[in-house]
Amino acid sequence: MVSGDAPDRTHAVTLLNNWELPFGKGRRYLSNVSKAADAVTGGWRLSGVTTMYSGVAFTPTISNAPLLNADFNYVRPDIIGNPHVSNPSADMWFNPAAYTAPQAPYRNGDASKGSLRGPALFVFNLSLSKEFIIVENKTIEFRWENFNAFNHVNLGVPGNTVDVGGAGQITSTANPMRQMQLALHFRF
Repeated sequence: MVSGDAPDRTHAVTLLNNWELPFGKGRRYLSNVSKAADAVTGGWRLSGVTTMYSGVAFTPTISNAPLLNADFNYVRPDIIGNPHVSNPSADMWFNPAAYTAPQAPYRNGDASKGSLRGPALFVFNLSLSKEFIIVENKTIEFRWENFNAFNHVNLGVPGNTVDVGGAGQITSTANPMRQMQLALHFRF
């Protein structure tokens, strides 16, 4: 993204889920188990946050621009072809050959701001937790948390300066790959 561009996504969906697993005493399955078995099987909770975003808008720019006689942070190129590719990938997200330096002096190009879209973003965060009662007002909660649980590769925004090497190529990711952590939370 060009500095000054605000993140613009057409669609954004966030789903929150919290499901208490139906195992153990007083639950649908395995309800007639011993106290020891209930301590292992009962009271587990599966929680998650799923985030899905459409691609962020970004603006094509050019580095070797003609004299503009203005104080622009960046210069947009002229469009001379179709910037869209049939099968966008990290190697070629858009066609940089579809752009050229502005043909008339002292003006910005005709490529509009935010005219291209980067890749969509899909993140699935999950956790599995259980609370163990120690005594009346003291509990320990065990949590196993997975960030980007399905290890989905979310590509970053491609290089948008169309007259340099790497234009249209994606060389970064938008978020880290799967990360896990274990946690104990003592409440008293």
